[in-house]
Amino acid sequence: MAASEVTLATLPPRNLLIRVLHLRLRLLIAILLSVGISYTAISLVNNHNQENINKTLRINGLLSMDVRQLQALVIANGLNVYWAGPEKEGRYLINASNPLQISIRYLPKGQEMSSTRATYRDIETFVQRNAFAVIREAAATKDGVGFINRDGNAVFYNKLEPSNVYIGIKGADLQIQIFDPQVDQSLAIAMQQGKLTRIQ
Repeated sequence: MAASEVTLATLPPRNLLIRVLHLRLRLLIAILLSVGISYTAISLVNNHNQENINKTLRINGLLSMDVRQLQALVIANGLNVYWAGPEKEGRYLINASNPLQISIRYLPKGQEMSSTRATYRDIETFVQRNAFAVIREAAATKDGVGFINRDGNAVFYNKLEPSNVYIGIKGADLQIQIFDPQVDQSLAIAMQQGKLTRIQ
């Protein structure tokens, strides 16, 4: 028998045992690698699915975010939306299910979403043709109050409902509605120069 024709049957018992153990070890390693790769693939798919679910919930106003998450979502989706800036340790809801009417809700610290609008600050951005002129016309109605703020935008509110303030952005087809449950806060935001800005 040639030296190259060694088979399991011709190996001494000790060498045969080592060879069998070696083959079993290789098989075990192959199984472990296969299981590990499968688990990693499943984990990646699950993480990707969860990320997509979270994104959907966030963009439809069903999952709160911190300021960084909010800004990242707005930028990633190319949204044109205004707000009154971040608040310390603030959480936010954005509802952009209708890109022509996007709202930002400020959640008080430690609170999550509620259906009661009157407990939260809401700032909504509407696409409105000739928004500046529309707001100027609204201000001329009975009980309407209007003025041009320091940013050069048209402001309107009704004397009977001062918690809702409307702003027509000069030179853009955008109207902003500010609602704040605290008396005079909506008007204060509208009057403060540079307070109302686009998220970017």
